[in-house]
Amino acid sequence: MNEVIGHLMTALDVAKTTPGQTMLVKLIEAVLLHAGFELAQSAFPDGALPVDDE
Repeated sequence: MNEVIGHLMTALDVAKTTPGQTMLVKLIEAVLLHAGFELAQSAFPDGALPVDDE
């Protein structure tokens, strides 16, 4: 998954510097947001985030 995210980040950098690629930038950003959500869910499958009680 990290390798895929790395490729998407590279594609995002290229799309941001290419004129007329606004929709592609939005699409890649949406996919990255979803991938981040999936990674967070896999790290905390029960939905509980660690809390520091100090």
